[in-house]
Amino acid sequence: MANKLVSLRKKKDFLLLKKKGVYLRKQDFFLLYRKNKLAYSRFAWAFYVRGKGKAILRNRLKRWAREFMREKSLHWEQGMDVLCGAVIKNFLSNNQKLRYEKIYLLFEALCQQIKH
Repeated sequence: MANKLVSLRKKKDFLLLKKKGVYLRKQDFFLLYRKNKLAYSRFAWAFYVRGKGKAILRNRLKRWAREFMREKSLHWEQGMDVLCGAVIKNFLSNNQKLRYEKIYLLFEALCQQIKH
């Protein structure tokens, strides 16, 4: 794997991110980020899905988010903690279709708002 993402793991790091991070939201998707004092960026994923096939959808969203962040992290300033996630309620209740292109555009819009 050419560009492996480093995971954010410690509880104190999550608490700092929640307390001092910048929260961006676009539809059901969000980014929470803050600068850290490390020479590299760390990432975390949080997806909540209700409805049919929720585990499949949650895993698909994580996979797509990791792919997107792996691609975009090369262009970011190093030393960021980023929590990427979504809260999707009643998925497929109104025949919604989740497409990679739509998710990509939502994450792209969120990443454009990040202040370096």
